[in-house]
Amino acid sequence: MANDLYTYEGFNLFAQNVNKSLQLKHLTTGKLTEKTEKFHPGFSNMEIELGMGLEALMFEFETVGDDIETLQLFGFGAGTVQNFSAYKASKGRFEEGPVNQTIINVRGRLISAEEDQMEGGKLIGSKYKVSEIQMYRHIRNGQIIHEFDFRRGGNVLTRGDVNAALGL
Repeated sequence: MANDLYTYEGFNLFAQNVNKSLQLKHLTTGKLTEKTEKFHPGFSNMEIELGMGLEALMFEFETVGDDIETLQLFGFGAGTVQNFSAYKASKGRFEEGPVNQTIINVRGRLISAEEDQMEGGKLIGSKYKVSEIQMYRHIRNGQIIHEFDFRRGGNVLTRGDVNAALGL
């Protein structure tokens, strides 16, 4: 199954526990990018790029229709966060096997709500961006792949020893 080609069989979003299945047009669950710093020791003729933690995450989605429930999540100000859960179903194209379930949970703040350009005879819709992400959890078929929690020091799966050393 590792060499199979996978396709999305479907995806869904819950914004503050409101199901968006019939309104969801597209969804981007965030790009994991590590911040780096270049270091060139004085004795060496070689440079290295050192990982220094994660860059801020962004979660974006687009809906069709008059999505008042999501629009109402905008404008609560700094520190007010909401829960967003994305569900994806994927299946291998060439090998028999079960549908894979991926769940991405984020806790963040809706920072942008942009209505589509008005055009006659077209569906109305809106584009949304969630930032100030304080928690990001990636689960695939019941197994936690990543879990980042800003309040718990970052990568929850690998920072246990650091948090213990800090008395957390």
